[in-house]
Order: sequence, then C-alpha cells, then structure tokens
Amino acid sequence: MVDVYAVRKMFSEEIQNAVVQMVAKQTTQILQALPQPKSKAEERAERIDAILAQRKVEIQLRNEALAMWATKSEADRMKKVGWFRKEEDRDKREQFIRDYIDTHFPDALRKEYALE
Repeated sequence: MVDVYAVRKMFSEEIQNAVVQMVAKQTTQILQALPQPKSKAEERAERIDAILAQRKVEIQLRNEALAMWATKSEADRMKKVGWFRKEEDRDKREQFIRDYIDTHFPDALRKEYALE
C-alpha cells in the first residue's frame, strides 16, 4: 500500500524546491541585467559637469547677446541724462541680455550636450 499523504508531501516538497530554484535563478538574471548603481563620487562628478555645462552655455549666450547689443542703433542703446550728455541704458541692456539668454538657453544647452 502506498501512503498517499507521504507521496503528496514528497511532491509538495519537490515542487517547492523547484519553484525556489527557478525564482533564485530569475532573480540573479534580473540583477545581472540591471545597471550598476552609481557611486556618490560619480553622481557628484555628473552634477558638477552639468553645472559647468550650464554655466558655459550661459556665458556663451551672454557674449552673443552683448555682441548683438553692440550692433543695435545708438538710439536704442543710449538714454539722455542731461542736455548734452548720453549714457548707455544699463537696465535696458541687462533686460536684453536676460531675454536673449531665456530665449536661446534650451537650444544651446541641447546643442552643448549633443557635442559631448
């Protein structure tokens, strides 16, 4: 006579062992497929590189804006400060530079990252 409970227990244990082995195998495969996490030094270096790239783009755009400002007519750039004297309108210049940077920054940053 065959003990049904013993056979059922044996099959149950074999199935459990097979499932545990399959899960362990799949887990190791998934973990191997995942990219390695970055160290704090790598993350810091990436943040610094991003800040430097952003700063480089801002300086480049500021220089372009100043060059464009210099090509504007004197009437657009200067303001009267007396009867016979004119000065460069610094507020207007700074506003022009800010607007130029705000307008062109996204494209210039994309271009900078495309070059790297």
